[in-house]
Amino acid sequence: MLDVRVYAALQGLSRRRFRFPTHWLPGSLRLFATTKMSDKPISLVASIDQGTQSTRFMLLDHAGQVVSDAMSTHEQFFPKPGWVQHDAMEILASTKEAMRAAMLEAIALHRSLKVVAVGITNQRETVVVWDKRTGQPLHQAIVWLDTRTSGIVQEFSEKYGGADAFRSITGTPISSYFSAFKVLWLMRNHPHIEQALRDGEALIGTIDTWLIWNLTGGADGGAFVTDVTNASRTFLMDINTCTWSDHMLGVFGIPRSCLPEIRSSSEVYGRLRDVGLSDLENVPIAGCLGDQQSACVGQGLFKKGQVKCTYGTGAFILINAGEEKVLSTH
Repeated sequence: MLDVRVYAALQGLSRRRFRFPTHWLPGSLRLFATTKMSDKPISLVASIDQGTQSTRFMLLDHAGQVVSDAMSTHEQFFPKPGWVQHDAMEILASTKEAMRAAMLEAIALHRSLKVVAVGITNQRETVVVWDKRTGQPLHQAIVWLDTRTSGIVQEFSEKYGGADAFRSITGTPISSYFSAFKVLWLMRNHPHIEQALRDGEALIGTIDTWLIWNLTGGADGGAFVTDVTNASRTFLMDINTCTWSDHMLGVFGIPRSCLPEIRSSSEVYGRLRDVGLSDLENVPIAGCLGDQQSACVGQGLFKKGQVKCTYGTGAFILINAGEEKVLSTH
């Protein structure tokens, strides 16, 4: 019989913003009470999918079958037309809540389980600037689809000779899409943020960096890293070396010390700490990919010429261009 305390906990969580499989909804007490718990030990891998409108946590077995999952939404802020912001602290809290909900479901189904690794995929370009001592954001996260930097984009295009002025370095055109323009806007419009960056008191990161830093200890030794796919969407990484470009950092006036270390997409970045469940404590975060690149991996685009299109908040087409750099004309 399912432990009544687990059921009660899930009842409380379900009144929040979670979506459970149908049989976990309140009112299905009979199914709860008759759910048979497996005694077979099971090893699982976990996935954090932090998107534009919600965060999902999934647990999968060795065959890739979903054992449990939970999803939590977060609020969208629209201060002005064309402006889109997120509360980074709310994203962190909803991530932890989704982790807890999915784990409770898995624990209710399996008496003995072990989570061996966690991977993260995330909305790209959305950027957070936070105080490295307190862990508090200095401004709400500016979201990838925000267009407040259109004036800066036009300024750069005119100043540097067109939209493709930096394409040989960044691989991308000048656009409001990318994180560096959002950081520059914050520096120009919020002097305290510029000062904090100059003084080395603040950190800059896309959502993957924000989550990894917080989930591995935060101000108390959290891993300050990003992966190459997310770094490539900041407009600050040199695609020829996969390192931060000194030239681009100079153009934007962004101190290198405020940026995370660029790492590969598959390695151990750190271990989970203080996430609220003992079953997840010390589990390694061992994978990180921006959402569109992770979709390519998930759909098996491992050969040159293969293409995928995925639909979410937007529609995205990506192609495997092979191992040699191809400069787009689009």
